[in-house]
Amino acid sequence: MMRLLAVGSVLAVLLAGCKPPDEAAVEQKPTNVEVQVVSPRPIVDRLAIRGIIEPWVSVRLSAETAGRLVYIGKAEGDAVARGERLFGLDTAVLSANLAAAEARAEYAVVAHQRAKTMFADQAVSKDELDRTKAEMDAAVAAVELAKAQLADADVLSPIDGFFDAKLAEVGQYMTPGLPLGDVVDTRRVKVIVQVPEKDVSFVRVGQTMALVVEALGDEPRLGKVLFIKQVADPETLTFPVHLELANDDGRIRPGMIAKVQLVRREMTDAVAVNIFSVVRHDGGYRVFVEADGVARARDVTLGVFDGVFVQVLSGLRAGDRLIVKGQRELVDGAPVAVVEPSNAGRLDAQAADRTQPETALDDAGTPAGACCQGSPSE
Repeated sequence: MMRLLAVGSVLAVLLAGCKPPDEAAVEQKPTNVEVQVVSPRPIVDRLAIRGIIEPWVSVRLSAETAGRLVYIGKAEGDAVARGERLFGLDTAVLSANLAAAEARAEYAVVAHQRAKTMFADQAVSKDELDRTKAEMDAAVAAVELAKAQLADADVLSPIDGFFDAKLAEVGQYMTPGLPLGDVVDTRRVKVIVQVPEKDVSFVRVGQTMALVVEALGDEPRLGKVLFIKQVADPETLTFPVHLELANDDGRIRPGMIAKVQLVRREMTDAVAVNIFSVVRHDGGYRVFVEADGVARARDVTLGVFDGVFVQVLSGLRAGDRLIVKGQRELVDGAPVAVVEPSNAGRLDAQAADRTQPETALDDAGTPAGACCQGSPSE
């Protein structure tokens, strides 16, 4: 029995000490990492706001007199010039009305002249003279009205632009106020954005803002603030802001969406790091710094995010050796070996880090929880 116990003890010792040497070596082997020394850098606090693009001028043309529509001078989408005839109503009745008014006016003028002669001979009273004068004036006014109605049969474009919508058809009987069509000027356009109440103080008339028209790619453009509404929308508590945007090439069309960048603050010496050097941890964020061959975890508070770099409000300072590659496999106190980065390595690391599930970005593409320090909203 004693012999069996001794054998068992020896086997236990041997089994306890027979861990493969390769596995033990792996546990102690330093992790290769790349580091960058943290230094102050500029970072811009921007607010991204989407806005709708509207025509610079949009005019709805309506009938100003009654008549049947007999002429439409342009097809939808055609360019139009200011003063160009776009619509025409039948003028037969209007021309007849003018002829009748002119005949009545001619008779009234003759009657008044006759009354003046007779009044001079004391053949009629002053009241009769005044009556003929009033009738003559009314007849002349009726002529002017008939001329205006005849002129109104032709509807002219009030602006240079494009015939954007036809709202009536030839043969349709029009009455005053019925819509005929829309004319728009899009040689320049307006961008309407809704600025939150806490950010409207950063906007001023004449200010330029960078923007992109999302349907046209990432081509940068500049808009100029024209107008800031004084009263907020009571439902959204946002302030409408109008920006002027050039459209010389005509590619921008009303109804497209523009993403406008409102600059709130520009910091020249912020502690900021590439967002992909930050990892999630227990609902917060942390980075790793290298010190004497050991990785040290630092819990950090994030602030402004500009799309690439994120401001670190606490937990990191200038001069720290930030681990920018290999940090996702680390734990606090792990041994590390610093290696020199290569261009290919940096590109591969960045691509790999972008696919990591534990990214420092939330679903909106911004540091989660950083909104209170001024991170951009989409």
